[in-house]
Amino acid sequence: MSEKRKKSPRIGIDDTHVRGREKQEKVLLWLSEYHYSTISILSRALGVNSVGQWAFFKRLIDAGLLRKIDVPTVKEKLFLMTRDGRELACELTEKALDYVTEPSKVSVPIVRHNLCVQLAVLERLKPGIAHTFEKHLCFTDKDKLPDALLESEGRATALEIELSHKRTNRVYRAFFDHIRGMKDKHYFDVEYVFSSASLRNNYQAKFDAIEWPVIERRDGRLRQSEKTFKPDSVAGLRERFSFVVQDFNAKK
Repeated sequence: MSEKRKKSPRIGIDDTHVRGREKQEKVLLWLSEYHYSTISILSRALGVNSVGQWAFFKRLIDAGLLRKIDVPTVKEKLFLMTRDGRELACELTEKALDYVTEPSKVSVPIVRHNLCVQLAVLERLKPGIAHTFEKHLCFTDKDKLPDALLESEGRATALEIELSHKRTNRVYRAFFDHIRGMKDKHYFDVEYVFSSASLRNNYQAKFDAIEWPVIERRDGRLRQSEKTFKPDSVAGLRERFSFVVQDFNAKK
């Protein structure tokens, strides 16, 4: 689908509307971080009620900065930046430099998960807290990156969002990846956020085991070795993991 180029892409919201211009910049920064979002999530990021915000977002669409698309896995429409939106966002953050504007590049199977990552971040955002999405993290020494990172006063917390059950080997491998991330001082602790109590309890039971199986990657697959690991042998390790439930469908 081709995008119509506007004659004045840098204007967007009229410069005389200071509040509108600030909201526009916040939207572009959020999309630069997370690629796509919804009106309800973007409204929370702006600190406003989503009711009545359609007129504001329509102005951004009419200005050629945003486009909306439908995906089958979520009810709300997704908002992406256009090429003009990306051009304007590049004046605000370098994270927009590699922004992909084509709707066909949106991976439908992970849309719901990525939106839940945004909701988990918003639930924990307070003044002075910086947030970074997985795609912008650069931990070259780790197999798995956390879904997001929250940083405040020199201390970082990794967020891991879980919406469905995973095989035991993957669960323990992720535990070890996070231990490595903390050991390498990429972050201090990790918070697992689950969509249900049953899912949380499943992970918690594995975590609470006295011994963990050591997981190795062999022949491209995760396999249990003959070795085991005792997490209590590392002082304070268990206190650096937390497991909580969040209602991602709750209206805010």
